[in-house]
Amino acid sequence: MSRAKWLCALLVIASVVLASLHASAQPGATLVAIVTSEPTSSLTRRVRAELEKLGVDVIVLKPPAEDSTMRAPLEQIARSVGAAAAVRLVVSSRGKVEVWVADRVTGKTVVRELDATGAGASDASVAVGTVELLRASLMELHALEPPRGEVPATPKLEALALPTRSTTPTIPRLALAFGAGTELGLHGLGPSLDARLAVWARLVPRFGFSVFGETTLAPSHVATADGAVDVRSQWLGAALGYDFADATAEWVPRVSVGLAAAHVTTTGTALPPYVGASADGWFAAPLAGVGIGWAFARGLRLRADAAIAWALPAARVRTPTGDVGRWGAPALMLSLGIEMLWSR
Repeated sequence: MSRAKWLCALLVIASVVLASLHASAQPGATLVAIVTSEPTSSLTRRVRAELEKLGVDVIVLKPPAEDSTMRAPLEQIARSVGAAAAVRLVVSSRGKVEVWVADRVTGKTVVRELDATGAGASDASVAVGTVELLRASLMELHALEPPRGEVPATPKLEALALPTRSTTPTIPRLALAFGAGTELGLHGLGPSLDARLAVWARLVPRFGFSVFGETTLAPSHVATADGAVDVRSQWLGAALGYDFADATAEWVPRVSVGLAAAHVTTTGTALPPYVGASADGWFAAPLAGVGIGWAFARGLRLRADAAIAWALPAARVRTPTGDVGRWGAPALMLSLGIEMLWSR
């Protein structure tokens, strides 16, 4: 074979080898391994989501041994899968999460202990803390001296090391909700259309206190052989609520219990020989509610709520010829509205 043919063959082989090396190196250049004994937990899923927001590839692995949290084993795990960095999550019984980041680009391992429970703590805050720890480790890429790691830095990793605004999730402290709904008017009275306004304040994680007011826009209407009766109500109350998800979550289910004062007014329109009359009264009403909020935009939630209240005693609506129905035995209310959130 001539020298020219040998040269061409060597160039082809070299290009194929280089291309295969480049293809195999590309995933590892931006691959981050999460090492945890609970790969399917909500915390692991949240940390993975925060890392993927940075534009890196993520793989989740179980540790070879529960005590393998030191630097050398963590770097070995990263090296074994071709990852640029490895993150180790260790949840303790004291409500803490120990986060280790072994960075093969700078050759460093950094550690931070984060709260998993307590004031304002959540999976979201731990995930953001993990991302900040990785960024802090990569900051050395912009130092005057070249990094001493064993893998080269890619432009994407260099960009991650640049200073950025904190993405720590803000925790809602106050909320104002307004909406409309219906009181179904059980026991013969029929539904009414109501407007609702509520103010909510966070007490401790997942617990909040709210005060609310509600008034009838279109009364329930009952027609009888003697005329008709319209029933209106105005509510003022307070409730203690518990959220089944962290306040920063997209979906937040809530249950609540409380006490309200209800002012009920009946207005009768009579047919001759009867004469129309009006009556009103105040009633105490213990209540319980369930609802869910959906964060469709920053600082805004769409809320759907249902509440049941028992008037003590129930209000009887009477006409000269007999009872029309009872209000508050119980009262069932459904509402849909918008909740505006204010954070710390």
